[in-house]
Amino acid sequence: MKALLAILGVLVVLGVTYALAFFGVIPVARMAAHNAGAAKVFVALKLYHAPKSKAAMSNALAPLVPAPDPLAADRQALDAERIQLAQQKAALDKKAAGGDTTGGPVTTSSKMSAIYDTMKPAEIAGIFEKLPDDQVCDALIHMDEQKAGKVLVALPQNRAAKLTIMMNRATANGPQTGQQAPSSVATSVP
Repeated sequence: MKALLAILGVLVVLGVTYALAFFGVIPVARMAAHNAGAAKVFVALKLYHAPKSKAAMSNALAPLVPAPDPLAADRQALDAERIQLAQQKAALDKKAAGGDTTGGPVTTSSKMSAIYDTMKPAEIAGIFEKLPDDQVCDALIHMDEQKAGKVLVALPQNRAAKLTIMMNRATANGPQTGQQAPSSVATSVP
């Protein structure tokens, strides 16, 4: 029985000591800092946790800090390009609808046609001799029918025939200016 009382006394002393250490009355951290063996025992008894290094603590906090989005710059560039393309599309749609008031490049059908209307057919033919056929064809289609016929007469016959064929092909889907196709005038000119 004495042995049992001795064991019970030891357990009470250990339990009280454990409770005092657990609640911080006994300075376990200071004792563990001075004795590495005691630190291992305290860690095993879950009375002491070894302090983590700053690197380990920052690694533990890393998942809590949001990482910068590596695609954010690409998304911003694509958004800016999308806006720019939408603006260009809107401008082209407006221009196609005839509402171009932006002061952009003037087409043959507008300003050049007005310039050619002030010139004599022989002068226009002299200019057309130096221009590519597709530009001449476009200009003739947008010109007044009588003037276009006179310009074709002033051009060499082979070139006038070639341009007439091109104008027929260009106006096959319908006249572009709401007028009768100039090719009918060109073929009726002697």
